Amino acid sequence: FGVSIWRHRAEIKEHKGPHYLENIYGPFRPECCMWEMYFLLQKATLIGLLIFVDRGSILQSLVGLVIAEGMMLSIAKNRPYNSLKTNVLAMWGQLMVAIVYYSSMLLKVDLEGELLTRDIIGYIILGANAPMVLYFLYDTRATIRDELHSARISLLRAELGGDGATYRSIHKSGVDTTETMRKKRPVINH
Repeated sequence: FGVSIWRHRAEIKEHKGPHYLENIYGPFRPECCMWEMYFLLQKATLIGLLIFVDRGSILQSLVGLVIAEGMMLSIAKNRPYNSLKTNVLAMWGQLMVAIVYYSSMLLKVDLEGELLTRDIIGYIILGANAPMVLYFLYDTRATIRDELHSARISLLRAELGGDGATYRSIHKSGVDTTETMRKKRPVINH
């Protein structure tokens, strides 16, 4: 897929990219069409290749931390997604990964007599995930509300005759409309 997107990147930038790849490059701005491949490479590196770096060591955690922070900074700089919300979520996700690597480095150090204990590190990891869970609940509620609103409008539109239907005012003087309403859909008085 990466090779196909690379070959068609000029067409994608002109919004003429191949339809069969749209699920891969669609969420991204056209000039950032390769970002899904970057995310996949990051995942493959953190999950698969990192096991070959001095397994269980601070160096392994440090390499993972550098990769996560590098990706987080790249997302902040490039904002590859079409949606601001998705860019913020992607940066927050990278921050959570970085916190886990920071925590894993701290867990490898002798914390005897330190203010920061293993339990506190666990709470930090849980605390880093709490905002994402809260946002998920908020976004789910907002999405359901918007979808229900759209469904109500569609049902009302179907009951009133569908798109393109014309209506008569039962008032002799017609119906007052604001300038904004006139721009959205002209009112027809007969």
